[in-house]
Amino acid sequence: MHYVETSVLASYIIASDPGHETSRKALEDIASRHKLYTSSFTLIELHNTISRKMVKEREWELVDPLQKYLDMYLKADEKCRFLLSMVIIFLEDRLGVEFLEEASIYDLVSVVPGVKMPRIFMELVELSPTLLIRVKDLLHLAYASALSNAYEIRYFLTRDVDDFERVRDVARRRLKIEIILVK
Repeated sequence: MHYVETSVLASYIIASDPGHETSRKALEDIASRHKLYTSSFTLIELHNTISRKMVKEREWELVDPLQKYLDMYLKADEKCRFLLSMVIIFLEDRLGVEFLEEASIYDLVSVVPGVKMPRIFMELVELSPTLLIRVKDLLHLAYASALSNAYEIRYFLTRDVDDFERVRDVARRRLKIEIILVK
C-alpha cells in the first residue's frame, strides 16, 4: 500500500502546478492497482497550502470542477471551509484515497521524568539523528511508519526530491518504507 505525501496530492488537484500532469498520471496509475493512504497531517498541510495560495494569494487554479465551485464563494473563510470538504470528497472519489488516523500515536509517552509528549513526536526525536530532513517531512515519514503495520504501507510517494532523495536508503532500512519520487 502507498502513503501519499502532501506535495503529490497538491500537484494532483492544482491544475496550474508544473507537476500536475506527472502527479495525475502517477496517482491514477497506482490507484488503479493499489490502495492510497494519507494522514490527517497531510490533509491539514494540503488545506493550509491551498487556502494560502488560492484564496489569499490567488496564485493557483484547481482542477475542474473544484475551481468552478470555489469561485461561487466570495468570503475567504467560506472558501476555506468549502475547500476542505471538497478536497476530501474529490480525492476519495477520484483516487480512493483514505485519510487514516491511529489513536495510539497520540498516547503520551515519557521523554524524561516529568516531561511527556505524544508518541508520534517521540518517534520524531528518535528519527531526527538519522533522517536529517525538515520536521514536516520527518513527520510524514513518522506517520507512514506508524500506520505501516496496521495498513501494510510499504511505499511513500512524494514530489519533494531535494529532501527525500537523500534519505531513501535510510528510510528503506530503518522504516521498511520505499520512497518513490514522483518527478
